[in-house]
Amino acid sequence: MKVLIADSSPVFRERLVRLAIEIIGDIDVFEAANYQQLQEIYTQVAPPLIFVDIFLDGGSALRMLDENQDISSNAYVVVLLNTRDESLARQAKEKGARAVYLKSDDLIEAMSNHHIIAPVGAREALPSDHHALQKRPIKQFSAASK
Repeated sequence: MKVLIADSSPVFRERLVRLAIEIIGDIDVFEAANYQQLQEIYTQVAPPLIFVDIFLDGGSALRMLDENQDISSNAYVVVLLNTRDESLARQAKEKGARAVYLKSDDLIEAMSNHHIIAPVGAREALPSDHHALQKRPIKQFSAASK
């Protein structure tokens, strides 16, 4: 399975990548640090699972949902927020996001309970020892790798 993680923080992306690999198993992970990379990867790779920060350099999750009308039927989009903002959460869901989570332990709990991953084929729950996750190779996206 292909998974796209779009967030400007490399530390947060790495944490989410490790969790997704541990929960789902054999996946290809693509990372985007800004809106342009997000659009390129979505267009070229069409991942069925997308984690996207509400605000990215050059655009936003809301813009992505607007510009890609088919996205909600082709992908399970999870929008990530830094703070509670009911207005942004409501807009994201109205535009096609399947879930909206805070970038906090709520997200980790949701992943480990399969609230996010189960619809796209998770095999096992996250181990209780999050710090013991092994590092696995991650596919870095580039225009040449399409």
